[in-house]
Amino acid sequence: MGSLSLLVPLRKYQENIAKTCLNYNTLVVLPTGLGKTLLAFSVMCKFKKALFLAPTKPLCKQHLRSFLSQTDADKDDAILLTGETKAGERSPLYAKKYIFATPQTIEKDAEQEPSLLSSFDLVIFDECHRAAGNYAYASIAKGLSQSCRKMGMTASPGSDKAKVMEIISLLDIDSIEYRKEDDEDVSEYVHKKEFNWVYVSLDPEMRRVQILLKGLESRYVEALRSTGLPVVMKRSLLVALGNVISRVKSNAKYRMFMLYSMILNLDHIITLFETQGIFSTLRFVTDMAKEKGEKKSVRELLTSKELVEARQLMNRMMENGEEHPKVDRLVSMFGKELKGKKCMVFVQYVEQAKYLADLLTKKGYPAHFFIGKRKEYSKRQQEQTLQDFRDSKFNVLVASSIGEEGIDIPSTDAVIFYEPVPSEIRLIQRRGRTGRAHKGEVFILITRGTRDEAYHWVSKRKESRMFSLMEVVNDELEAKRKDRERVVIEHKTMDEQRPSHTVKVIEREDVNEKGGTQRSMKDFF
Repeated sequence: MGSLSLLVPLRKYQENIAKTCLNYNTLVVLPTGLGKTLLAFSVMCKFKKALFLAPTKPLCKQHLRSFLSQTDADKDDAILLTGETKAGERSPLYAKKYIFATPQTIEKDAEQEPSLLSSFDLVIFDECHRAAGNYAYASIAKGLSQSCRKMGMTASPGSDKAKVMEIISLLDIDSIEYRKEDDEDVSEYVHKKEFNWVYVSLDPEMRRVQILLKGLESRYVEALRSTGLPVVMKRSLLVALGNVISRVKSNAKYRMFMLYSMILNLDHIITLFETQGIFSTLRFVTDMAKEKGEKKSVRELLTSKELVEARQLMNRMMENGEEHPKVDRLVSMFGKELKGKKCMVFVQYVEQAKYLADLLTKKGYPAHFFIGKRKEYSKRQQEQTLQDFRDSKFNVLVASSIGEEGIDIPSTDAVIFYEPVPSEIRLIQRRGRTGRAHKGEVFILITRGTRDEAYHWVSKRKESRMFSLMEVVNDELEAKRKDRERVVIEHKTMDEQRPSHTVKVIEREDVNEKGGTQRSMKDFF
């Protein structure tokens, strides 16, 4: 075991969870702001060699800085390993006692030298809900020794039992330690979050566009159903339908694919129009015409009378300065409820995030977008944006999904969901960006009569189901653990009660042919 000391006292619930982590491979599910990282450091102090994995380089850097400031570890014993260090120079660095690394770096090094993984006594998987599928966490977990202690940490493992069980299987989890914000042992440390559901309604002109688009979609859906295919307007089932069509042998296959393609494009157009705004919708349709206009399905969709009329209406609204009511409501909030506050606005789509940041700045509320790395937005620009936000050079950060996890962003006064998300994981991560250091506010913009309403209730149901799932799965793990421990005790008891196999040598006097005696035989009992 290691000999480090933690310089920051643990809370009682952290102490209890740490004890479990020392004895079992443990999945730790704690709301954001309740000290998962410090808890992990306390466990690291008890091991001679530990690996702390986090999904991004900035987060790894943050964890290393915190580790050195919150423990008495010698800075020469800890190291940051990311892709910035050349592969040929990394091998000697694995001699360090405490390594903070991105999983992709460890995965690549382990492919070249598998024995690297066997040297760790403890591996911590931060944001471990990623430990599934082809993500690097999976291959790393498979390469660890059976004796290596594993610790997974997340604020939201998800509500899908199959995916949760995949994480548990990969990390060889024996126990789950989970807390909700209102649990007795953590509630006093939780800063209150005030939730505000902000409803808006489409005006008559926008309703007219919505009716045109949905009517066109219904026409295509009925046409595809008439071919005998079971079309269900649910995104996951729509994606699966493509595989069904690919196996069709008849000549109708080509028309099926055309209809299928038009339905997918139109479904996305409706999503943008209902949940984002006119700007993003027109931008997508224009880009589709430029990039895929030569495709017959796209040409047919673009020339349909319904879409032609819908585009004309949207262009006229934009020319008149009209937009989605969410846009106007968001701008007004920064002059009222959010005036002078440090805020994060979460937006599903990149173009909408850029559009809103620009619009807010023009309206007198300095804002900057924060999106994933791309040609026109480098890693350095990402880091500079976050630093400027920390330094309060602007108070509004408009972020795509990249802002939900894996980055070092200070607590904000308020978080705004530009749209609800149909994911309990993303719901928890988004709202976790406020209420860390003090009371926070959460605003969720919802458009009545659109998929916004459905997505909102889907995420709430999934979150509720997630905690119920944690309880059920943990009971199952506890039962298995007790069975194993009982078997060990029974074997031990049997060993203690079994007669000893001491060899007794009894010497007998055998008569030889001449009547004499000799010690000639040994009997073993």
